[in-house]
Amino acid sequence: MRPAGVDTGAPPPRLTPVADHAAFQVDDYDAALAHLRAHGFDVLATRPEIGQLWVQDPDGHVIELIVPRPRA
Repeated sequence: MRPAGVDTGAPPPRLTPVADHAAFQVDDYDAALAHLRAHGFDVLATRPEIGQLWVQDPDGHVIELIVPRPRA
């Protein structure tokens, strides 16, 4: 289900985690966040214990970086 008003056919005008996006696994949340911020990226970050963050590529597409949670 898509939230009302979210156009899934084009990159979103602003960084949002509800846009269609690709997700990639990272091993170190803090290092990934620091690297992105050091290179000038606008980052939407959660907390290290949640382990998710989002950025936009130069064309505006949202990319999620996520640290996998241990399985119970």
